[in-house]
Amino acid sequence: MNSLLAPSMNPAVDRYQQGYEGSAIYVNTRGVEVLTSAKGIPVADWYIVVSLPTAEAFAPIRSMQEHMLLATLLLTLLATGLTWWILRRQLAPLLNTARTLATMSESSTPPQALPIRRPDEIGQLIAGFNRLLDSLGQQKSALRESEARFRLLMEDIPNVAVQGYTLQGTVIFWNRASELLYGYSKAEALGGDLFELIIPPEMKDGVRGAMQAMKQTGEPIPAGELLLQRKDGSPVPVFSSHAVTHDHGGVPELFCLDIDLSARKHAEAELEQHRHHLEELVRSRTIELEQARNAAESANLAKSAFLANMSHEIRTPMNAILGMAHILRRGDVTPAQAERLQQIDTAGKHLLALINDILDLSKIEAGKFVLEDAPLAIDSVLENVRSILSERARAKGIKLQVEHGVFPPDLYGDATRLQQALLNYATNAIKFTEQGCVTLRAVAQDKTADAVVVRFEVQDSGIGIAAEALSRLFSTFEQADNSTTRKYGGTGLGLAITRRLAEMMDGDVGVDTTPGVGSTFWFTARLARKEALELILPSDGTDGVDDNERLIGRRYRGCRVLLVDDEPINLDITRFLLEECGLLVDTAEDGVGAVRQVRSADYALILMDMQMPVLDGVEATRQIRQIPGYLKIPIVAMTANAFAEDKARCLEAGMNGFLIKPIDPDRVFSTVLYWLERDHRGSEANN
Repeated sequence: MNSLLAPSMNPAVDRYQQGYEGSAIYVNTRGVEVLTSAKGIPVADWYIVVSLPTAEAFAPIRSMQEHMLLATLLLTLLATGLTWWILRRQLAPLLNTARTLATMSESSTPPQALPIRRPDEIGQLIAGFNRLLDSLGQQKSALRESEARFRLLMEDIPNVAVQGYTLQGTVIFWNRASELLYGYSKAEALGGDLFELIIPPEMKDGVRGAMQAMKQTGEPIPAGELLLQRKDGSPVPVFSSHAVTHDHGGVPELFCLDIDLSARKHAEAELEQHRHHLEELVRSRTIELEQARNAAESANLAKSAFLANMSHEIRTPMNAILGMAHILRRGDVTPAQAERLQQIDTAGKHLLALINDILDLSKIEAGKFVLEDAPLAIDSVLENVRSILSERARAKGIKLQVEHGVFPPDLYGDATRLQQALLNYATNAIKFTEQGCVTLRAVAQDKTADAVVVRFEVQDSGIGIAAEALSRLFSTFEQADNSTTRKYGGTGLGLAITRRLAEMMDGDVGVDTTPGVGSTFWFTARLARKEALELILPSDGTDGVDDNERLIGRRYRGCRVLLVDDEPINLDITRFLLEECGLLVDTAEDGVGAVRQVRSADYALILMDMQMPVLDGVEATRQIRQIPGYLKIPIVAMTANAFAEDKARCLEAGMNGFLIKPIDPDRVFSTVLYWLERDHRGSEANN
């Protein structure tokens, strides 16, 4: 028996010595690895330890492991082969499908449906492949058709020359329109050099630079007009657009779309030629129009001069007729003579009203009619019309009444023309009314801070107007009854003038009528609102000729005035009226005599005719104003010219007032009284 190892030499032996029962492996003193087992026998008080080399102890196990490993390897190889065979059998359709797809991808033939051998999952997968192949086939077919159509379009599109180039300028596409435009056939152009084909020498460097910039930035050359060249060297203007594409390898290519501008340029040249011709024609027509305008202006001036002369020539004898009738009525005449004189006066005033209407219409048409802008009161305008026509209405047994609302006190307008328009309406109303009432009415239609629109109405209970006559009522020289057997007379100017006056006042006219019942004629006028100014104007004579005449006689008897007129009858009539007031009247027959009289005497007032031989009233006034002491002496024009420009000439020359012939005694006395009192007040203020 071997002795035990010393303690701490072998952990297994140490454990056995301590009474451990079990197995352990350790290396004995001979260096052999052994398997030991220890077991205590309490009965015999033995402790048995058995030792066996591990190589011998584990030899059966290792043999069994080797056999098991070999069996496992064989089983693994068998399982692997079986699995491979099963997978190959199962995956054979997929492999066949993969090979078929690879073949299809490398072939240009259309994809075909794959065979389905089993209705299992793989069969379903192949069916999915078939659906995908069908969709891809349709898309590929559509793409081929689209490419074919596009190529056909690009090849055959008319009037658009399409070329393709590499960035080095080599031609890769050349359609039919390019052949026609540039003269090179497709065979000649393909593979050729862009710069040698259609780029003129002076453009080559610029085009090369543009293509180099396009290569760097990827942006196409901007579109624009170019002047390229044909095969025969002739220039061709085109509008060229550019696009950058890439081939299958990603190499950029330039495509140009050129449109021939030759026809347009030719048309532009012709248009430019026509434009120059048109300019010449316009200049020629302008000269002709200028000549026609000058002729029209000359004719208009001649018309105005004619009207002025006619006004003067008609008003001058009218002044004599009315003046003489007035003088005769002031004398001792019999009732029969007074009645005849009244008839003369009425006929003369009727003729004067007709002349005034014709002149007003002529001035309106010539654009020389100017409305006054002065303070006015609507109620005063209505009352004046009622006062003027009251006697006529009373003679026919017609009631003439006035109705009006409340109006602002700051209204401005032309009271005389408003009164004239109302008189035209009211005179007709009285004329066509046999019984009943005529009402003058004014109402405010619209009020703002700057203006008031006033509607003036004249309502009557007369014969009314037939519907077919309404459309021509406000036309010139038109009346409701234009027959030769008219009962009421008239010229047909009053309503036309009223319409023109209303339009000049930003208004309108109209009529509401019922035959056999009556009519309501109306017009509107826009009247401005302004800060009221205090104005002192000569009286219009409504205070009465006798009152003004007596005031002159009482206050200014013996006052010296100068009367200048080249018409002896008018001179005598006006002198008679002034001398009847107690004034001392000196006379002159022209402007030279008037200046001479002024230099030799002092006058409180000068009444000056405008149109006179040798020296007219305007120039005479200018000379009188230069005489010491006569700068402020009132000078009142007396003229048969009733145009606004005549009044303006008088005022510009230094005259203070304006009397229109024929002379109305009421107006003469009120004007003379006004200027004598104003001159008297001015003298007292100066003293």
